[in-house]
Amino acid sequence: ADSKLDFTIGRDATCDIILKSLGVSKFHSKLWYEKEVGWKLKNIDKSNPFGTNVYLANSEQLSRGIHSNPHEVQNGVILSFGDYSIQIESD
Repeated sequence: ADSKLDFTIGRDATCDIILKSLGVSKFHSKLWYEKEVGWKLKNIDKSNPFGTNVYLANSEQLSRGIHSNPHEVQNGVILSFGDYSIQIESD
């Protein structure tokens, strides 16, 4: 069986990953996996002033307020959306 490798992230109940935070847009970002590249992130709401922050697992900040589309996400990094964090781990 195939695993889902394409997720919408936001406050809206229709998102795959629902994050209830005022720092997160209703439809904030899309996260997906491409076999040859790895994980990628795209901000859906271009008007969102917060963007998405990216950290290494040791909390060293790599990028602040990512608005570039799409953005490659390396294994082990932590994505910060408002009050929530998601760590990317893959085999």
